[in-house]
Amino acid sequence: MEIQGFNILENMGDNPVASVWKARQLSLDRLVVIKVLKHKLITRPGETHPILKEAGLAAKLKHPNLVPIYDVARDGMKYYFVMEYVQGRTIRQIIESTKDTFTIKSALSVASQVAEALNAAWESAQLTHRAVNPDNVFLDENNGVKIADLGLPKAVDAAYLSHLVKSPSVRNGLFYISPEQARGSATVDTRTDMYGLGGTLYFMLTGRHPFAGLPAGDILDKHISGRLPHPTDINKSVPIEVGRFIASLMMKDPSERPASWAEIFREIQRINPKTRKGRKIVAKKDAQPEHPRGSTISPPSEPAAPAAQKLKLRVQRTEPSPTASSPAEPELHPGIRLGIWAAIFLFWYITTSIQLSLPPLPRVRTVSPPPSAATMVRPAPEVPKTAARPPDKPAQAPSQERPSPPPAQDQQPPPAENHDSENLEGFRRSIAQHVLAGEIETALAMIDTEMDYPHGDAFTREMDAIRSILLDASRASDVLSAALQNRIGREISVRDGTSIRRLVLRSVNGQTVSGEIMEQQGRVMVGKPATVPIAQIDSAEIRRLTGGSSSSPGLAVFYMVLSMKRGDMDAARRYASQCGPIAPVLGELLQDRSATATEQ
Repeated sequence: MEIQGFNILENMGDNPVASVWKARQLSLDRLVVIKVLKHKLITRPGETHPILKEAGLAAKLKHPNLVPIYDVARDGMKYYFVMEYVQGRTIRQIIESTKDTFTIKSALSVASQVAEALNAAWESAQLTHRAVNPDNVFLDENNGVKIADLGLPKAVDAAYLSHLVKSPSVRNGLFYISPEQARGSATVDTRTDMYGLGGTLYFMLTGRHPFAGLPAGDILDKHISGRLPHPTDINKSVPIEVGRFIASLMMKDPSERPASWAEIFREIQRINPKTRKGRKIVAKKDAQPEHPRGSTISPPSEPAAPAAQKLKLRVQRTEPSPTASSPAEPELHPGIRLGIWAAIFLFWYITTSIQLSLPPLPRVRTVSPPPSAATMVRPAPEVPKTAARPPDKPAQAPSQERPSPPPAQDQQPPPAENHDSENLEGFRRSIAQHVLAGEIETALAMIDTEMDYPHGDAFTREMDAIRSILLDASRASDVLSAALQNRIGREISVRDGTSIRRLVLRSVNGQTVSGEIMEQQGRVMVGKPATVPIAQIDSAEIRRLTGGSSSSPGLAVFYMVLSMKRGDMDAARRYASQCGPIAPVLGELLQDRSATATEQ
C-alpha cells in the first residue's frame, strides 16, 4: 500500500467498507490512521461520490469526544480518509484484557460523553453514526472518551449484511446493529445510534455482547424480535433503573426510544450515583416505573429478598454515623397513621358505592367518518302509519280483548345480517374511495374499527377477505422499496411521458427515487441528475421488482394505485377488475372519474 505523502507503517484490519492502515504523515510528522474505501463503493470513478460528501460534513465537526477527520482525498483510484491516531484502547479491548466490567458510574460517564458527541453530529449536520459499538468507542491515555468512524459509509443493504454474516473478523458489528438496520432499511436516523449506545452500555456492564454465541444468521432475527437477559440478572451490582434505561434505548420500535439526546442526558443525570451531604438515596422499588415493553431487554427476575426489605427506603451512609446530638427525623404517631388509613378506606368505600349505584354507560362508537359517510348511515326502519278514524263515526268502546303478552325476557334481537346487507355496500364503497386515494392504511384502520362491533357471518367474511387483500397491497409497497434499495448503483426503467428512459439509481427517498438519467451526447452517455416519483417507474420494471403478477388481488390493488398516480386510467381499470370483492365498486368509481374528467 502506497499513498503519496504518507509512510505506511502497518495494516490494522479490514472491514466491509475500508481497509485500515497506521501511517505517519510526512508533512506534519504525526501518526495517523488511513481508511481506504473498498472499490465497490465507488461506482463512478472520477466524480465526487455522495459518501465523500458526508465525510466532508463530519470533517468540519469539532468536538472533544469525536476522533477528528483530517482529510478526505483521492490518490489514483483510491479514496481514503485520514484520521487522528488515538493512543488508547477500545471498550472491547479493555473488557477483554481486564476480564472485568465497568463500574456503574464509569459506564454512565462513557455513555454520556458518547451521547454528547452523537448529539453534536445530529444537531449540527444531521449526521448519524450507524455503527456505535465497543470497537468504535476509545478511551485515550488520559481516559478521555473518543468515538471513531463518524462520516464513514455504512450503508446497510443486503450485500453488507451478507458480508457481516460470512466474515468472522467483522462479526462484532452485528451484535450492535439496530432492528431497522437488520431489516435492511435505508431510512435511519439518530435513534439508530441510541440503540447502538444501549447495546454498548449493556456490554460495559455485563461483559457480554448482545446475542453472543448464536449463529451469525440468527443474530439479525434476534435484533428484530428476540430478547436479552436483564443486566441485573447477569451483574447483580447493576441497579434495576439502569437496566430500565438501557431497555429504553434498545426498544424495537425507533419511535419508542427517547425523543432526543437531551432526554438521555437528563436520565443519565437522574440515575448516575452521586454523593450529596454524605447520603446516597436508593428509591423505593414500588416507586419505580414499569419496565418498558417492546424492548430488546427482558424484564428483571424478581430478586430473592424478604418482602420487608423490598419495600424499605434505604439510606446508605458514606460518612461516619451522626453523633448523638444530631436531630432525629420525626416519626408519625401510630394513632395518626391509623387515622390516615381509616380516612383512605372510607373515601374508597364511598366512591365505590356511588359508582356501583350508577347505571352503566352506553357504548359509544367512535368511527372516523370516511369521505362519503352519508352512504354508511343505516336507514331507520319504516313505521306503518295508523289510518285516521272517520269523523262521523262514534268513538269505539275500549276493546275487552285480553292484551297480547309482553315479549319474553330472553327473546333475541333480529340477526345482524338484517342490517349488514343494508350497510355493506356503503361501507365497501367508502373503503374503495380510500384505496383509490392511495390511503390503504386508512382503509385497514376503518375495517379494524368496524370489526370491533358485532356483525353477521357474511359481513365478517367479506371484511376479512378485503383486509387480507389490502395487507398484501401494503406489503407489496415494502417489497418494492427493499428491491429498489438493492438496485442502487444499477439502472432501472422510468417513464418520461410516452418514452422509457434509463435511470442509474442512487437513492430511494420515500415516494421518490434519485439518480442520473442517461442521455446520449455525441458518442458518449452522460448522466443528468433527476428525481422521479416511484409511480413513474415503468410498470414492467415494478412487476419484476415485486416478483409478482396482477393475478394476486393484493398486487392488483398496489399496481392500480400506482397506475392512478401516473395517470394511466386504462391500466388502473384493468387492475381494478382483479381486486376481489371491491373490484365492482372500484370499477364504478373509476368510471365516474373518467366521465367527470371528460365533461371538464
